[in-house]
Amino acid sequence: MPWIESHTTLKRSRKVRRSAAALRIKAVYFLGHLHGLWHDALELQPDGDLSDWTDEEIAAACDYGGDAPTFVRLLQNFGWLDKKMIHDWLDYTGRYLESKYRTSKPQLLVEIWQKHGRVWGGAVSLSKNNLPTNPPTNPTVPPATPGLSLQGEPFDRFWAAYPKHRAKQAARKAWNKLKPDEILVSVMLKSLEAQRQQIDWQKEDGHFIPLPATWLNGRRWEDELEDGHGGGNGKSSAYDTLTERGPAGGRAAGVASPAAARG
Repeated sequence: MPWIESHTTLKRSRKVRRSAAALRIKAVYFLGHLHGLWHDALELQPDGDLSDWTDEEIAAACDYGGDAPTFVRLLQNFGWLDKKMIHDWLDYTGRYLESKYRTSKPQLLVEIWQKHGRVWGGAVSLSKNNLPTNPPTNPTVPPATPGLSLQGEPFDRFWAAYPKHRAKQAARKAWNKLKPDEILVSVMLKSLEAQRQQIDWQKEDGHFIPLPATWLNGRRWEDELEDGHGGGNGKSSAYDTLTERGPAGGRAAGVASPAAARG
C-alpha cells in the first residue's frame, strides 16, 4: 500500500497557515487538499512531475472546488509547486519509492531523483549540494539564458515603474535578496500601478513615497489600498487585484491576499 511521510509539525508550519489563510479556510482543511494531491500523485505520477496535468486535474486531486488556475497559482506562490513539480517531493515519498523500486526498477529511481536535482545511489541518496567531487573531464558550461538575470530586465522594469528613483544600488540589493519570479514581478508592477494613484503617494510632490529598497524590503506590494481602489470594503491589495478576479472581472473562488492572511 502506498504511503507518504507526513510529520505532525506540518499543521503548525507558517507556510501551511499562510496558505490556509489565503484561502480563508482552516489549516487542517488545507492539509487535506495537500494530502489529496500527494496521494493521487504517488499513485498516478510517482515522480512528482505534474507537467502533463491540467490545472483542473490538480485542483480535482486536491478536491478543491473553486477556480482551478487561481488555486494552482496559489500553490506555486506559496511554494508547494515548483511550476508543475511537487516541491520537496522526495522528502515525503523517497523512502516509499525506494522500498518499492529498489530491486525491481532501480533505473526508475535514478530518473526520479534526477528530476529533483538529486542522485540516487542505492542505499544513499545524495542531494545536489553534496555530490562526489569528481568533475567531468570536459565540463560544458551552458550559455546564459536571456532575461533571467535578476539584475536585468525584471529589475529594470520595476525601476522604470517606481516613481522615486533614489538609492538604486540599495534597491538592486533588496531585489536580489527577494529573487522574485515573473508572477511576483507582475504582482509588484500591478501594485505600483495602483499605489501611484493613492493620495499619500501624490501629495507634497511624492514626499511620502518610500524609497524603492524600503518598499521591497517591507513587501509593500502587499499593502492595502484605499480610496475606492479595493472594492466593496474600500480596502484590498494588488495581490487581490491580480489573483482574486477572473478574466471577466468576477471574483475568483475564495482566495485572500497574504496581507489578509496575516490579519
